[in-house]
Amino acid sequence: LSLPDPLPIFAGETGTGTARLLRQLESELRLRGGLFAMASSPNTDVWPPYAVWSALLRATHRSPIAPHREWQELQHLDPTLGRVSDGPTPTGSQYRLLAELTDYFRALAAERPLVLVLDEMQYADSTSWDALENLLAHVDTDRILICLASRPDSAFDTSPHRQMLSRHDIAREIVLSRLTREEGEQGLEAAWHRQQVGLEFLAILYRHTEGNPLF
Repeated sequence: LSLPDPLPIFAGETGTGTARLLRQLESELRLRGGLFAMASSPNTDVWPPYAVWSALLRATHRSPIAPHREWQELQHLDPTLGRVSDGPTPTGSQYRLLAELTDYFRALAAERPLVLVLDEMQYADSTSWDALENLLAHVDTDRILICLASRPDSAFDTSPHRQMLSRHDIAREIVLSRLTREEGEQGLEAAWHRQQVGLEFLAILYRHTEGNPLF
């Protein structure tokens, strides 16, 4: 789990199982003593800045290997990472916030292999993409694997951000497509302990789901 391994970008419509597939990384990583964190960008009318990164901070800061220091900016994303000061609150700095986010996750990876999964990235705002680009620009030999998942059938256009990722040699897109009839039959037989699936039932099921596995 080290770069320059690819940055996998999973693209699949609703029901193709991108999130379920990525969650399987957690058990594999725990066997290797690593840390797994997964967060989804919220689908809201008003996009909170750095929302997916705030969720990742909350998911990791209780870990015994989380870096403990006085963060000037991260406390704005997760109040538990700061402490109340008697003096004036420093003015927020986006540059400093991006640097602290990068320092935080690189420090986590210095202790154990780290996998970050950013789900539903079609809803992510520009600040969340900026933070991702900043992190990618600074990782070198860090034991970090970053996985993205998005839905190409969404009304939100992520192509400008994906073009940004394509500038990094580590990025690779993996498209999860619908199942063929044969793949659907294999999946049902596996779920039903190798019992044969009736052709009539398979035809009805495929007609209604059109090969979408979780439908």
